[in-house]
Amino acid sequence: MILHLYNAVPSRLSFKLSASVPNMPTHFSLKLFNTLPRHIRQSHQLRPRKPLGGLVGLRGVHCWGSGRFYRVLTRVLSGGGGEGAHDSLQHTTPILHRGKFESTLKVLALSVPVAMTNSVMKDLQRLGAILDRPKIKAVVKIEEKSDHRLILLSDRFSNGAENLPNQVKHLLASSNETVTLTNYTLILQYQHKSANEVLREILPKGMDPPASFETIGHIAHLNLPGYPPDQPGGGGEWDAGGKEEWEGYKRIIGQVILDKNPNLATVVNKVGVISNQYRVFDMEILAGEPRLVTEVSQNGNRFQLDYSQVYWNSRLEHEHARLVEKYFMPGEVVVDLMCGVGPFAIPAAKKGCRVIANDLNKHSVYWLRVNMGLNRVSPKDVIALNMDAKDVFRLLSGSKDLPRIPGFDPIILKPNLHKSPEHLPDPPQVPDDFRAEGGLMFHHIVMNLPRTAIEFLGSFRGRFQGSAWEGKAMPLVHLYTFAQNTESEKDIISRVERHLGGSLEEPVEIHQVRLISPKERMVCVSFRYPTHLANGPPL
Repeated sequence: MILHLYNAVPSRLSFKLSASVPNMPTHFSLKLFNTLPRHIRQSHQLRPRKPLGGLVGLRGVHCWGSGRFYRVLTRVLSGGGGEGAHDSLQHTTPILHRGKFESTLKVLALSVPVAMTNSVMKDLQRLGAILDRPKIKAVVKIEEKSDHRLILLSDRFSNGAENLPNQVKHLLASSNETVTLTNYTLILQYQHKSANEVLREILPKGMDPPASFETIGHIAHLNLPGYPPDQPGGGGEWDAGGKEEWEGYKRIIGQVILDKNPNLATVVNKVGVISNQYRVFDMEILAGEPRLVTEVSQNGNRFQLDYSQVYWNSRLEHEHARLVEKYFMPGEVVVDLMCGVGPFAIPAAKKGCRVIANDLNKHSVYWLRVNMGLNRVSPKDVIALNMDAKDVFRLLSGSKDLPRIPGFDPIILKPNLHKSPEHLPDPPQVPDDFRAEGGLMFHHIVMNLPRTAIEFLGSFRGRFQGSAWEGKAMPLVHLYTFAQNTESEKDIISRVERHLGGSLEEPVEIHQVRLISPKERMVCVSFRYPTHLANGPPL
């Protein structure tokens, strides 16, 4: 029999073995995870001094004690204790004792005449030299000197006056002792400490607090160690080592993040890789409200979405603005093949472009239509489609071998911000003008599906033969893809050409969007579709 004891973090660890169970095994293993003292971390084999079978059985394992938080777990053995024994697990949720975090902090302070306080404060603020802690005032009254105030300096200078900025040293030297330097001791409690400081006091040695998290409206998205890494394109495997170690702390981490960020209401953790074509992933709620419909403001635009149903990455805000501002001109037609909830389509339409926005995920297209209403974008300026990207090109080229393909009607939707609709509206038909003889001409193709978008390039061949393209320049393609950090720009271009089935024409711009991992980065490859490939058969 193996007993698992998780998340026991008392100051003193105690165990209680009691009651009687028939046919008790003569030995058992006890596995301890996330326990203090920290040296008790491995599996221990416990052998009684005499056989226990039929005499004394194991009723449960109980741990208790004092500390900043605790968890009690009992694994009860029932059903006779033999091979057919049934284990049931009963435990309480970890409790965060906010009153257990009191500590002292010694800082340097300037004693300044009341008349000089405001001017000195402004100078120190420009230098970033003032103490900046939650719910602590940087200016303190002095009981014994009512005509002076203490200005608390940043704890970066606590090691000594020699570390002070030169401007502060000059002030002390030139003030004829009207400004003096002194020591000040602060009593810090939970509300005065940052999330990082609190978590460093809670987590065992070797477990570092999360360095950052993504914010999506009121939602904080974590990627804890041992869980799938942050790879927007998804796929692949990850090292799950250490996952058990974090199990007992993840909800405490979520609660601390909520406490320290009053603008947040929900904390989630990614528990599955992005392995589906919709770019969504499995997640668990660590703390806060179970509400995953949220609203994001980005570059003056509003986007509402259900984070559990659609793809969104707040780290791409600058890239959304860059592409629209640099390339799209009023009056142009933009085809956004993997549009999501509209981070390219909405600003492009507001700039005066006509956008054909498509996504295979019907939830994405639903929220795209919602966001059109929020941003006062006319359905005439954004045509929303729910199709495979390859079929979009067949449609735009005037292909006659397609049935009536479903799109979405131009009705602006009003959402419920507390939950997604249980049933999405049935899509009507694509407008007839999309089946125009000779196809439809457009100026840009946006392909924001970094893991697989490059595989769609071959389907473009032969789709520019209609009369709509006579005498017209080929469209600019803006392809997002992942690249190994060892790949050069020449390597990336070669990979694009291989999927196109021919060479690119100059110029080609490769813009680095962001680093994904120490080994991988996301790039945008912008190029004009090669004229010599326009009439070839699709690959």
